[in-house]
Amino acid sequence: MFKHDFFVVGLTGGLASGKSLVSQFFATKGINVLDADVIVRNLHQDPTIQQKIQQQFGTLDRTGLRELIFHDVKAKQWLEQLLQPLVLDHIAQWQVPTSSPYAVLVAPLLIETNLHHQVDKVLVIDCDPSQQVLRATARDQISTTLAERIIAQQISREQRLQHADDVILNNGTLNELSAQIDLLHQQYLQLAQHRH
Repeated sequence: MFKHDFFVVGLTGGLASGKSLVSQFFATKGINVLDADVIVRNLHQDPTIQQKIQQQFGTLDRTGLRELIFHDVKAKQWLEQLLQPLVLDHIAQWQVPTSSPYAVLVAPLLIETNLHHQVDKVLVIDCDPSQQVLRATARDQISTTLAERIIAQQISREQRLQHADDVILNNGTLNELSAQIDLLHQQYLQLAQHRH
């Protein structure tokens, strides 16, 4: 459980929907952002974790691991069981500087790990699945098949949207995206003020 006395927006979305991009926009507005993906990347650098992964899979190559995890459900479960408690631990110890009027928690598994019950607002970054596949293959240098498989293994777009308090549609230009974020930022500032 993570207890917080500050206003927290839980930001989530599917593969390559634009979570990092949106969180960067919030960060430029002076908002404190904690990104679960960054925590995971840092954990992958931890020698103890590396040793466990190497013992289990015989490799530390991230591209190879990703291929393996999305083809083998047991491998995926093993890795999640190793990393998820550590990620949740990090989130539980999160200290938000007082200079930040509210905070944004970026978590791809926000809903799957029930973290959405512990934030004040759930913000879903939504985009067409065809866009996700295009962005993921370009960004991660993965095949269309693997991108589609990763999307299929995540909770459905419909399920995600059912839990959303707010939705940012990321199918258009950066200007369109920025305008949606500006609007929400103003709303969150007001909500955060009323909380105190």
